[in-house]
Amino acid sequence: MSKLTLEHSSETPNPFFRAELKSVLKDPAVRAYLDGIFNMIRNIVGHTTAMDDFILTEINKDTPDIAKIKKTLVENESRLMGYLGSITDAHHLLSALDNPDREGDINVSETLTDIAEKFSRVFGRNIELTSTIEKDLFAGIDRVSFEIAVSDFVEHLLISGNPPAEIDISLRSISGNRAELVIKSVPGGRYTIPECTETEAAVHTADFAGVFIENFIHTLDGALRFENKPNGENSVIFEFAVKPPSELHLYSRETVFEFDNARFSPAAAKLTRYFKRLSFH
Repeated sequence: MSKLTLEHSSETPNPFFRAELKSVLKDPAVRAYLDGIFNMIRNIVGHTTAMDDFILTEINKDTPDIAKIKKTLVENESRLMGYLGSITDAHHLLSALDNPDREGDINVSETLTDIAEKFSRVFGRNIELTSTIEKDLFAGIDRVSFEIAVSDFVEHLLISGNPPAEIDISLRSISGNRAELVIKSVPGGRYTIPECTETEAAVHTADFAGVFIENFIHTLDGALRFENKPNGENSVIFEFAVKPPSELHLYSRETVFEFDNARFSPAAAKLTRYFKRLSFH
């Protein structure tokens, strides 16, 4: 059957009916957002194709410049990770909205320890990372949501004031059913924070991150605040509800929307771009 068939056929099930599509497209905000998504896809294809052409031309030379090829591949990966990071909050937010009745708890302490290890790989020598994490604290959230939120908190510190030279992460219980996550940054980093990209603006990355964090705070009955000291130290402080072991219903790994590789984790997708400069044109 042709893709241009005007009548919907019962023999080709399609959950996105034409009437619904027409209704959605009447909203200017939706049209603007879709335009941003389509432009992002065009940019991905255009830029990746240009890099492929460059690499193909180079390897066909009698003496290929291996250093240039390696540099181009690294830059392409960095750009693609930037695209992934720009939609991470939105993608997972939609996943959560599609599964509103999903229940379960995680070991926040173990999850945060894993997140800190991912941060350490991303930061490299740019930021000294320290952490103090109390063991066996549990909360009613999934691992990916927690990682995205903590990555958003760290990103806030990266773009607030001077680039951090040090970041400290601490997690502790503050009462029988509450815990406190504190992420503190110390200025002095010797790297340049990139400007917001056209892609981030087009797909409303910041707006989706804001909605995601609001939903995250509500889910954990949390309270979020920021502290900015005169010496340049900044902190994100998140207090949230925790559960005793007797009330736990642990998530099954298979039932959670989850990245299957640390290389493409939310932490890597959202933060890698701050430590790799693109130079290929």
